[in-house]
Amino acid sequence: MPCHHILSKLGDKCPSAVLAVLDSLVDPLQNTINFKPKQEVDRNEDMIRRALRAIASLNCIRLGPLGEGLPSARHH
Repeated sequence: MPCHHILSKLGDKCPSAVLAVLDSLVDPLQNTINFKPKQEVDRNEDMIRRALRAIASLNCIRLGPLGEGLPSARHH
């Protein structure tokens, strides 16, 4: 099971734990998305898609009775 999939599942099952370490996840996810391979371009594109899916699932994390999500995800 790829780590991006595990991260998505953890976001569903233990959102508070994932939010507690969210800052430490930003750089590895960003590095995955920005990596420019010289070979195996298809494999890299798959990794980018998985990373973007993980980011999308983390963006959907809701906490509390009011359904409050991540503060940075709110639009004023």
